[in-house]
Amino acid sequence: MMASSLNGAIQQTEWLGSRVSELDRDHARRIAQSAMELVEPLDLEIDGVRLASIASYEVILAHKILDGKFTGEAASELEDAIRNCYLTGLAVRRLFSENKGPLTVVVRNPLYATHQIVALEAARAGHRVLYLNGSYNISETYSHGEIWDWRKFGIVNPARDEFKSTKELFLVPARRVERIENHSRSLRAATSHRVYSAPETRSLTAVRSKLNIEPGSKTVLLALNSTDEVIAARSNGSFSEERYPGRVFESQIHWVRETISWARVRPETNLIIRVHPREFPNSRSNVRSEMAKVWEDLLSELPANVKLNHPDQNISVYDLLSTVSVVSTGWSSVGLEAALQGLPVVLYDSGLPGFPAELGRSGLTPSDYFQNLTAALEEKHDKERTRQRSLFWLDLQMNLGTFKVGGRLLESQRYKFPRWLTLVFEGVDRYFYLVYRPLDLVLGRARKSETEKILPLMTGEKHSLFN
Repeated sequence: MMASSLNGAIQQTEWLGSRVSELDRDHARRIAQSAMELVEPLDLEIDGVRLASIASYEVILAHKILDGKFTGEAASELEDAIRNCYLTGLAVRRLFSENKGPLTVVVRNPLYATHQIVALEAARAGHRVLYLNGSYNISETYSHGEIWDWRKFGIVNPARDEFKSTKELFLVPARRVERIENHSRSLRAATSHRVYSAPETRSLTAVRSKLNIEPGSKTVLLALNSTDEVIAARSNGSFSEERYPGRVFESQIHWVRETISWARVRPETNLIIRVHPREFPNSRSNVRSEMAKVWEDLLSELPANVKLNHPDQNISVYDLLSTVSVVSTGWSSVGLEAALQGLPVVLYDSGLPGFPAELGRSGLTPSDYFQNLTAALEEKHDKERTRQRSLFWLDLQMNLGTFKVGGRLLESQRYKFPRWLTLVFEGVDRYFYLVYRPLDLVLGRARKSETEKILPLMTGEKHSLFN
């Protein structure tokens, strides 16, 4: 469905399904079937669009596919996705041909397959395309949104440019710091389905006992990243080679191997390797990643000072952050959370993280990485400056770079309560929809929203909420 609106009022609704015929559907089925007969299905390109690669995004995520091989249920899902992407592209192309524009097309997170097709077709037709998503702030995901010009910034938050161009850090006001702290509290309590870590316990003695680490010892945490998510983004064209696998190491595996070798000759330093919970069955998915066995094989025999933190240990990453001296990662958000606590952070490749590499030490060579790692352990660290720089970044990303949505009353409170109560909220939303939604809309009118902030983007006067 696509809708046009002015000042919040829906003017016209277009059902894309009405713009394709049964002949179109048959043709789409044949295209999808022929793609699956190729040795490399993802090579399929239609009308200049890498259709199969784009269609593979959700399939790769669902089945945690790393090698580009789709079999069984995954093959069937990819075939369906190719068909749906083809039909979506055909329908929006016809829609845009009837509306010469210029139009403003708002797309929710164009990483998703059919969403990206709409964005690409809109861009090809010369229309303005806006990226829209919920806030990165978990406590505000459903009550605030982020939005920018997709043709200018792609999926990279323009807050990155704002951070780099600002010469001096400004002091974040207390009320905005509180919003950031609400995000951290939601992460620590693990009330959101987006959190893989176990809830924080603050039982540091138990954590040290599980990992056999002496209090006060120098300890480096290697926070590994889930691989299928970057593989999916790379497959559909959203990530470049510089974003993955990067320029410093051939892969995460190479990075881990080399860091184990570095720790082997430094027995006085502990190294904790935290395997990402997404690689294993978890509360969000019961699929075991192809990388799970790779990690288990690689980490089966370790030096005495190198510890494996497996998801089965049920250790909160936030308890680990209270235990370690330094955090090293590629692109994990754990690096950002560590910096927010004032910990020294070492990024093994400055081009990998989604947050500014300036929040930690980083470089472009293995030599840079190991020098940074040693320096982070041995040199005096300005904890408060690291925390302030992280607050500055998150203020740009979560506060100044978002707008408040009207209504959404339950959503604005959802992650401030225990998990069982958030499930009650979700049940009210789902099963009492006809009662709750109209009430939510009426009450929402009485609450101030910030949707006026996005009007300059709609008209093309601005490219982001910053400029």
